[in-house]
Amino acid sequence: LCEKPMAATPFYVESIRKNLYSPEELCYFLGTNIPLADSAVLNPSLALWLGEMCGYEDSDRLFVLLSEENGAKEGLKMILKTSHYYSQPQVQKLCEQIDVFENLPDTEKMKQRADALMEYGKVIQAAKSYEAVIRMTGISETTKEFQSSVYYSCGCAYAKLFQMKKAAECFEKAYELTPGEKTGNAVLYIAYMDGGKESFLKKAKALDDQEDAEKAETQA
Repeated sequence: LCEKPMAATPFYVESIRKNLYSPEELCYFLGTNIPLADSAVLNPSLALWLGEMCGYEDSDRLFVLLSEENGAKEGLKMILKTSHYYSQPQVQKLCEQIDVFENLPDTEKMKQRADALMEYGKVIQAAKSYEAVIRMTGISETTKEFQSSVYYSCGCAYAKLFQMKKAAECFEKAYELTPGEKTGNAVLYIAYMDGGKESFLKKAKALDDQEDAEKAETQA
């Protein structure tokens, strides 16, 4: 329940295209979507909104903090600590999660952001974010499993958008990186959705032939 009346003017979160009407709603969003709590949300305009529309007593101090170049992280912690929405143990756990997230490589941060967008149903933005991860120079330094997960998730996004050719390319790349039931089923699924039974059977045979070849090479 909100401690104060709803704000007359909401705070708009561009990434998920959602209006927030109270500090409590803001805290819930921030606490459950740490990957989306970036400078696009945590900026001086948020401090102004909290002060003017919600009567937030620490808005001036928050404004100064969010005006700093790297103030988003500490600003996020400040909001969580002073809002009284979460219990002290919950705040402590959230702050630990924030620190863990901030110490991740940029590629993993972007992947988690894309995952969060997918959960909100913002599929177009998620697909763009997955593509951004794929283009990042640092992705070559990650594991095959991570790279495969990015391509797989990107394929899922494109499939939801009915962009079957792009989805197929992503699933093929995911399977190439980590052959297995999950990625193989994705390749077969998109083959069926894009080309029907004939395409499905053709792709299934190709995967079987590839698997047999790999087994033969291993045993040689």
